[in-house]
Parts: sequence; C-alpha cells; structure tokens
Amino acid sequence: PKEAQYRTLKEQFVALKDVLKGSGNILTVLLIVKAVAGFGQGGLLLWAPLYLSENQGMGTFAVGIHVALLTSMGIATGPAFGWLSDHRGRVPVIMLVLGGKTIIAGLLAVFGTGMILSILIAALGAFMFGVNTLIQAWALDIADGRRLEGTMMGTMYFVNMIFQGVAPLIVGFVVAAFGFSSLFVYVASMNGFGLFLIVLLLPWLAHRNKMRSAD
Repeated sequence: PKEAQYRTLKEQFVALKDVLKGSGNILTVLLIVKAVAGFGQGGLLLWAPLYLSENQGMGTFAVGIHVALLTSMGIATGPAFGWLSDHRGRVPVIMLVLGGKTIIAGLLAVFGTGMILSILIAALGAFMFGVNTLIQAWALDIADGRRLEGTMMGTMYFVNMIFQGVAPLIVGFVVAAFGFSSLFVYVASMNGFGLFLIVLLLPWLAHRNKMRSAD
C-alpha cells in the first residue's frame, strides 16, 4: 500500500543510524572530512577579500576580479572531478582535490604576490568546491536504495553549514593573532588535515570491516 512507503521521523533517523553503522563508520569519516573542509573553505571566502585589500593593497575592482577567479573556476573543474570520480572512484579524486588545495594554499602563503598571486588564486578556485560535491556523491552511493537520499543530503548540508558558519570566527582569531599572512597557512592546514584523515582512517576502516566480515 501507498502508506507503507512513508516513514515517521523517528524511523527515518533510526534508518540513518543503521546506515552509519552499516558503512563501517566510513560515512562518519566522510562527515568529519566534510566538516574540516568546511572550516577551511568558509573562512577563506570571507577573509580572502580582506586579505587582498588590506595585505595586498588591491582596489575594489581588483578584489572583485580575484574573488570571481576564486569562485568561478570550479564551473569547469566541478563536472570534470565528478566524471573522474565516477570512472576512477571517489577516494582518489577526493584525495586529489584536498591535496591540490593544500599545495596551492601553501604556495599562496609563500609566493602570494603580484601575478603569481592571481594565478594561484585561480588555481585554488579550480579545486575550491570539489570536496563537498564528491563527498555528497559518495554518501548517496552509500544510501542508494534505502530511501535516505534526501535525509543524507540534508545531513551533509547541516554539517557543512555549521562548520562554514563557525569558520570565519576561527579565522578571525588566527588572523588577529598571526596576521593576514596566516590565512593561507590555515587553509592549507585544514585541507591537509582532511587529507591526512582519509589517508590514515579509510584504509584502517576498510581492513577492520574486512576482518569483521571474515569473522
């Protein structure tokens, strides 16, 4: 019957909890990585214009151009990363994006002036939004066929918004303590930490889950 297709809110959350456990905590790791990426990305989008204005002495138009580079380059790379992850797997492409953001942000911290700054900002923009969509795709892979797709997306959005909302405050403390030059060090650190979590935890979880299945 049609009524059997619907779950109560409690049943939906119980089903989500079962998926979290059934994934062998891989989904939990994805949520943590998404949170870490949100910390880095949320602070950057707010503080980058201030960095360009206060630290680099750019005018309003130049700041606007660089912010456009930061936010629009993903128009081309986003679909490319999605296609690549469908063909090569989610993990390698997520690692590629996190690694790219870490390296580019590190280069910006060291060489971020003049024309090099503009090139690196554009390069960072190419990797800027890739992690969120790839992790969402992976979460949907896990939830496929369980009638949890909407709940999963809502959970991902909730986690992302919380950490992106808190991130500007944290970056504010970092900049106040260490100066504007610490902005890209912070971004590199957050993305590097996310990459470290994937490299460290996913193989361990996969091995543990395999051992449990064998038992």
